[in-house]
Amino acid sequence: NKKRITKAAVSFSETNNSPYSPFWSRNSLWIEKNQKFLLSEFTRKLTDLGYKKYQTVELPGEFSQLGGTITLFPLNTQCAFCVEFNDEKNI
Repeated sequence: NKKRITKAAVSFSETNNSPYSPFWSRNSLWIEKNQKFLLSEFTRKLTDLGYKKYQTVELPGEFSQLGGTITLFPLNTQCAFCVEFNDEKNI
């Protein structure tokens, strides 16, 4: 089961307006539609958060990349999500 993210998501946050403590701000990442985010920075952040890159995603903590589409299985959800980059910078 894969779902599309259309607005914020899944325990990820790295904005200055984060409602979480500094620990959660460092160890989470907020994403939302049309957000400016380099694809390479996004995948690096996932790796920094402990996600492992695989060709197919089956378990929490995994992600894959096919072109501008990232499929990730957050640790706190029951299914994987697809994050599509419209270009190199927009989610």
